[in-house]
Amino acid sequence: FFVNMDPIGDVDFRRTPSAVSPKHPVRTLVFCTRGVTVRDRHLIQDIRDMLPHSKREHKLDEKHVMSTYVKESCADKRCDSTIFFENRKRKDLYMWVGLANGPSVRFNVVNVHTMKELKLTGNCIKGSRPLLHFDRAFESESHLQPIKALFQRVFGTPRYHALSKPFVDHIFCFFWFDNKIWFRNYQIVDQEISSREIERSLLEIGPRFVLNPQRVYSGLLGGKTLWANPEYVTPSKQRAQKKFKGKDPFKHYKNLVKKEESQTYKTAQRKAQPKEGLVDKVFREGLEDTKLAKGSWGTQ
Repeated sequence: FFVNMDPIGDVDFRRTPSAVSPKHPVRTLVFCTRGVTVRDRHLIQDIRDMLPHSKREHKLDEKHVMSTYVKESCADKRCDSTIFFENRKRKDLYMWVGLANGPSVRFNVVNVHTMKELKLTGNCIKGSRPLLHFDRAFESESHLQPIKALFQRVFGTPRYHALSKPFVDHIFCFFWFDNKIWFRNYQIVDQEISSREIERSLLEIGPRFVLNPQRVYSGLLGGKTLWANPEYVTPSKQRAQKKFKGKDPFKHYKNLVKKEESQTYKTAQRKAQPKEGLVDKVFREGLEDTKLAKGSWGTQ
C-alpha cells in the first residue's frame, strides 16, 4: 500500500505494484535491566505494543558490561536500533535511545502514566503505522536535531514492514516544554458530518511520560560526549534539595556530627564493659533464685 500523507488533506491508500518488504528490515530492540518497578515494566510493555517493529530481550544482569551486552544483543537479534531502560535505586528510570553503530541519547524518565492507569477512551489498531509530530523547537534548537533524527528512526515504523498494517490511525507527538520532551499518543478520529465534510479530532490513547535529556553520546551507551544538558540536575540531588529546603545546612551538619558522636560513645561504652565470667554468672543465678524464694514466701 502507498500512503499519501497530507498534513491538511485526507490520507489516501493506493495499491502499488512495488509494495514489497525492504531487503534489510528495521528492528528496534526494547528491553531493560533487572530491578525495574511494576510501573516501569508496564511502560516498557506499552512501548512494545506501540511499535510493531520492536523485538524483546531478557533483562540485563548487573554482572554484564552494559554497553557490550546491548551491542551483542542488537547483533544477535539483527536490530539496528534500541530503546534500553535502566533503573537506579528502584526510584530513577533512565531511557537510552540509540543506533547499534551510531549515536545515542540518555534521558531521565519522569511523570510516567501507563495505559492501565489512564484508561482513556482513545484506541487504535495494533500494528498500524503512526504519524510523528515534532514541536517547532526540534528544528530551531541545534541539540534537538539529532534527537529528532533518532526518534524518527526508532519510533517510526518502516514502510512495508512485515508486522505492520496499512493503516494510519494514530499519531506520536513530541513537545518541547520546560527543557523537557513531553510524549503523547493520540488516535485520529474522522467523523462524517455530511457527504462533503469530515470533522477530524484527536483522542488520547496513552501512555504519558516526560523525557529529561541528559547527554548525547557518539556511540551506543557511551563514547564521546557530543552535547550535555547544562540545566540537568540528578534525581538524587533534587531529593536532597527538597529535603534540606528551608533548613540551615550548617545546623543540619552539626546535628549529624552530634548523632555520630553519640553513637560512637555508646559503642565505646558497650565495648568497655567487662564480659561476664563463669563465677559472676553463678553468683547472679544464685541471687536471682534467692529473690524468687523470698517473693514466693511473701505471697504465702
